[in-house]
Amino acid sequence: MKPLINNSKQIILNIGTGKFYLHQTAESLSELGLLAATVSGMTKMPQFLEFSKVGKLSKMSRVLSRMGPLNPTVKQIQVISGDLCWQFGTIFGRFRMLKPLSKTLYFFSAWRFDRAAQKVLRSHLGSPDYIYHFRSGFGGKSVQLAKMHGIPTICDHSISHPNYDWWTKESLAKKSKGFFNLERLILNDLNNSDYLIVNSTFVADTFRICGDYRKLFVMTPPIDKKFVDMIDVNKVFERNGVTFVGKCEFRKGIDILTEIVLSLPSDIPVRIIGNWSPEAISFRSHLQKYSNIQLIPYLSASEIASILKESLIFLFPSRAEGSARVVGEAMHSGCIPLITIESGLPVNSDAGYLINELQPKEIAKLITSIIYDKEKHLAKSFAARKAILGIERSYLPDLLKLYVEVSQRG
Repeated sequence: MKPLINNSKQIILNIGTGKFYLHQTAESLSELGLLAATVSGMTKMPQFLEFSKVGKLSKMSRVLSRMGPLNPTVKQIQVISGDLCWQFGTIFGRFRMLKPLSKTLYFFSAWRFDRAAQKVLRSHLGSPDYIYHFRSGFGGKSVQLAKMHGIPTICDHSISHPNYDWWTKESLAKKSKGFFNLERLILNDLNNSDYLIVNSTFVADTFRICGDYRKLFVMTPPIDKKFVDMIDVNKVFERNGVTFVGKCEFRKGIDILTEIVLSLPSDIPVRIIGNWSPEAISFRSHLQKYSNIQLIPYLSASEIASILKESLIFLFPSRAEGSARVVGEAMHSGCIPLITIESGLPVNSDAGYLINELQPKEIAKLITSIIYDKEKHLAKSFAARKAILGIERSYLPDLLKLYVEVSQRG
């Protein structure tokens, strides 16, 4: 990797909010001496929260594991106001009546990150030796500022094209209309950037469906190494059951998942972990009647790790992802993935199953056959762990190659 490092410029990384994979990218770039600055949400608990009960909540505890220590020379900007807008937007989005407010909060969150990124860029304008790598939706006018001063821009996009309608699988331009609309900001960032990174071939396909045929760099990022450290699969003696982790909504396929798990024998345990969207409440009401099905609310990362490493099947019938980080977490834990192509991970037949062509009852039969064949499920579990390591291994080398290409063109 040394030739790549020596020929690359310094990176200004706008991570945006949430526990996004660019936090780990920041750590890797910092170790290589390539990181100049980061713009992110909270990466450590504010002092006034550290000793309160608030800091112990599962949602807040994830803040503490976002980004590890970076090189002291790296300028780090935490956009706390933008992070709070995003978190409240997520909470309000669970209620149908508050969705317009949720969208507005997401918009203001992105705007705050844009303003912070502009400030960081202005402090680095004295030298041309930078690349601005930013998360889509959080760039805004900072992208124009960078380009105006000769700084190449890379937009990192992690879900389907903003005009892609996951229900009809067609382009729907009105999705990115309206001022207070995060999709509009995302589309502007995609259109204004010099280079585009997407994290799966599924996402690349949605660009073509929406009429965008530009060159895309497809890179599947690794999951959080801190999560991997929580998993000790060697201590697991018995695996059983089916687990789903994610927001329980139509986009994640909660209707399909419901039909599948209700077709399973009653002795197979099922765990459904996540918060429920208002539209999916009827499915929750139906599922909670069954004794073998556990409906579990949002958990901390360590609690999810404990459940996954004892689970056999990870069922994820999503209609639209980027590369679903939770699928990678499950595979690291030794779960056998039964996922859709839209989940974004290129799972082969040795390590798991793509279920797009199967009906729910056929998927239930497949799950049952795996669970009752111990020799098969042990082999598949081992293969899943091996496969995800192989998928993730190419991310950093591919990213460094892109940085070198950008540097040489710039």
